[in-house]
Amino acid sequence: MVPDGPGRWRSDIPLSARYFRFAQPVKKARFLSQVDWREPAGAFACGDARKERLWRTGAETLRLCTRTFFIDGIKRDRLPWAGDLAVEIMAAAYSFGDPEPIKRTLAVLGSGDVRAGHVNGIAGYSLWWVIGHDLLQLYFDEPEFLRLHYPRICERMDEIATHEDERGFFAKELGWDFIDWQGRKGGSLKSEITLQTIYFGALKAAARLAERTGDASRAAKWSAKAAKLSERILAAGPDATRHARMMAIVFDLVEGETAARYAKEIAADDLPPTGTPYMATFEVMALVKGGETAAALRKVE
Repeated sequence: MVPDGPGRWRSDIPLSARYFRFAQPVKKARFLSQVDWREPAGAFACGDARKERLWRTGAETLRLCTRTFFIDGIKRDRLPWAGDLAVEIMAAAYSFGDPEPIKRTLAVLGSGDVRAGHVNGIAGYSLWWVIGHDLLQLYFDEPEFLRLHYPRICERMDEIATHEDERGFFAKELGWDFIDWQGRKGGSLKSEITLQTIYFGALKAAARLAERTGDASRAAKWSAKAAKLSERILAAGPDATRHARMMAIVFDLVEGETAARYAKEIAADDLPPTGTPYMATFEVMALVKGGETAAALRKVE
């Protein structure tokens, strides 16, 4: 607490709490809320009270985390993260239907000098930032916002390319190549194939963004790189992680029988689990796309 006038005190930072305990008697307490009180524009009903409650809880959580931009957790670091943003964009599209918090989050995450390092200081999050721009356009169609930020997207893609090795893999001088937390000790998952599959998704996303702006040469360049990378990833095959199979399905690296086989392997639960709800979201998406709907619903539960 910090002084706020004679006999008055306030919290130094915003607090998230259900109860307060005062060490000394107080005459009056006020709670000044920073929450966006808008109700969701979307709704979900299926006749299953538990699933409907899960949806409402998710929408409420997203609402509480919607400030000037999306923050990750009202009781933790309160920061925007480019990877988590991909999930928030999809959730926001179907619940609140408002592109403005998404646009502000993409803008603030992309505002740093690309030469200073990766988005959020995490190699893979530079990739997710590009994917986030593509998701914004997919769900909301914001051409003016894309025109404004397209030069920065190109700068970021050029910087990402400097980390390619002789295979075309995003693998050189990455620093922290975080994908997911895993294990009881919270270790960082290591999965080169998963990271390359996310890079494949980012290249495809960048190509679509270039097409939207009429930049045919970059669209062709990034599409060609994605095609070559796809061949090399498929030649290497999935590693011993759930994540490699998930992302292969999510980003359409595999389809048809292969996607169905990967989904069955995910549903069998023989692979190490995902470590965060953020990554579990993509697991659910992969299960649905691979035809394992019952397993997807169990995962949601």
